[in-house]
Amino acid sequence: MALSDKDHDIFMGLQSGNISDAMEGMGLTRSVLHGYTYLGTPGGRMVGTAYTVRQAPKHATATRTDPLVSHAKVFGGLASSGEVIIVDAGGRIDSGTWGENHCMRAKPNGVQGAVINGATRDAHEIKSLDFPVFCKGVSPVKSLWDLETVGHNEPLSMDGVQVRAGDIVFGDETGIIIVPPELMDKILAGAWYIPEGKDIIGAVMLCHGNTMNFYTGAPRFLPPVLTKLGFACLAFNRHGHDILAIRNSKENPVGAAFQTTEEAIADNEAAAGWLREKGFDAPVLIGHSNGGFLAVQHAARHPETPAMILLSAHAGGDREKRAKLTGFQGGEKTLALIAKAEKMIAEGRGDDLMMLPAWIFVTSAKSYIDRQSLPDTVETASKISCPVLYVRGDLELQASYPAEDFAANCAGPCDVEIVAQCDHFYNGCEDVIIDLVSSWLKKTVIS
Repeated sequence: MALSDKDHDIFMGLQSGNISDAMEGMGLTRSVLHGYTYLGTPGGRMVGTAYTVRQAPKHATATRTDPLVSHAKVFGGLASSGEVIIVDAGGRIDSGTWGENHCMRAKPNGVQGAVINGATRDAHEIKSLDFPVFCKGVSPVKSLWDLETVGHNEPLSMDGVQVRAGDIVFGDETGIIIVPPELMDKILAGAWYIPEGKDIIGAVMLCHGNTMNFYTGAPRFLPPVLTKLGFACLAFNRHGHDILAIRNSKENPVGAAFQTTEEAIADNEAAAGWLREKGFDAPVLIGHSNGGFLAVQHAARHPETPAMILLSAHAGGDREKRAKLTGFQGGEKTLALIAKAEKMIAEGRGDDLMMLPAWIFVTSAKSYIDRQSLPDTVETASKISCPVLYVRGDLELQASYPAEDFAANCAGPCDVEIVAQCDHFYNGCEDVIIDLVSSWLKKTVIS
């Protein structure tokens, strides 16, 4: 069964190191295939579900003229869209069991790539096909007379890793990782980024905005520069990721539509606890939008926080009053929506969904009522003594993202940056945000 488009896109936004670190951090069995050469376009990635093929040396009773490889039909027809072909040729590299023609048969069928525990031919041609191939070696010799296919879609044992049909196969220039599909939810709950080739100077906890997630926006474009500075970075999903998401059961949907503030604060505490187990007791906090609001609440509870960066952190407080100013969460219809939500809750329908006008958003009645009375971000600023950078785009409403008021009330130093021609999601301004964040951290935390 192929991955959903959403899960495929999540994996394609990761690196093999992120997945390996996440699995190791959760105490999961390491499942990395070692010793493979990547043949593909620079920077390419491959992800799909495994279609396994097992090969063995040609039996002594077979004649020289018996072409027993017989796996061409797999590459041309049996392996389907969204799959990665895994060929276990026992590591044999004296003859090539894969080649350019196999790629050209598989690619039109939607096959995502191939992993060959053996050799391939046509290495130069394969590199230009935009079809990722990982192999143990290359050889100009055909395998037609040396190998036979003895099994399809059965478990394989390669490099000490068991690979089953349907396992998720991820590959990039660094390596190949096998992820059992039943563990996917745990893996896709977050990414753990570690600096390469330099000492770790601290950790950053990245808090995504409401209805967003750990692989979009700032939690996606900031980790590369943060790790270059020497920070290990945890980007993670909390209850408020996406608007609605279903993985294991349609009876148990999750997402921002159902999030409560108490759950979100608990999620951040859980993430901080995970970092403590890694030896990072006081991470730098970076939060966008609702993630920034939650970062403020976390920092108020954790005075040991060394620094905090707020990327358009929302104001919190009395949402009825705020909605009239901003038009969000119901605008002028807020009172009517509150009455509707309270009625739904009284009828036992607190988890039923309702649409909010003037905002592309659905929410459960229980979550909507929860958002009407939130801690006030500006008032909480008086409890924040660590250095703060508060960033807002000039296309955003000051009433919703009160950088100046926060700075005026902050117990510690707070720098404010207003980015020109910048919206709430920093579209087209990512490099500006990266420069602001990195230069501020160098000045405030690293120096």
